[in-house]
Amino acid sequence: MKFVSLLLALLVVIPCLNGEKLPPNLVVFLSDDMGRAESSVYGSKEVRTPTMDMLAANGMVFDEAYVASPSCCPNRFSLLTGLMPARHGAHPNHSQVKEGTEFLFPLLKAKGYTIASFGKVAHGAREFEGLDFNSKSPRNMSVAVREWFASNEVREPICLLVGDRRPHVPWVEE
Repeated sequence: MKFVSLLLALLVVIPCLNGEKLPPNLVVFLSDDMGRAESSVYGSKEVRTPTMDMLAANGMVFDEAYVASPSCCPNRFSLLTGLMPARHGAHPNHSQVKEGTEFLFPLLKAKGYTIASFGKVAHGAREFEGLDFNSKSPRNMSVAVREWFASNEVREPICLLVGDRRPHVPWVEE
């Protein structure tokens, strides 16, 4: 059964500014159809994930994290709403949440977060309230993220969401 590892790595950095502690930065990576067996962070010898290893060594790893559903779409909406699929209503894959469902972005915005989303973070053409930037293009995501940071005065704290669909296809060494 397909599933997504909702939180591959959560990198938390608590910056200090004038001695004042800000809320932690949140960096969330989402990938399609990738389980813990497909990353060296969780012990795979066949799949090498050096960047994830580096993030895990300098951040936080969840050894007992579970998904809300065996399908991708309900899990993504659970992450973005804080609700189980029975509450937000997106049970089948590629469905949408119930009308009036609240997302976490306005809450993060109220806490002062700059929020940027790149790639496949949710299903469908939905526009989310509270995002400072949203690029759904799956092409050159690492370049897009770097360019966005370089061309904007990004204030902390930041919530960065990056969704990659490439685990759907085989990767070959070049």
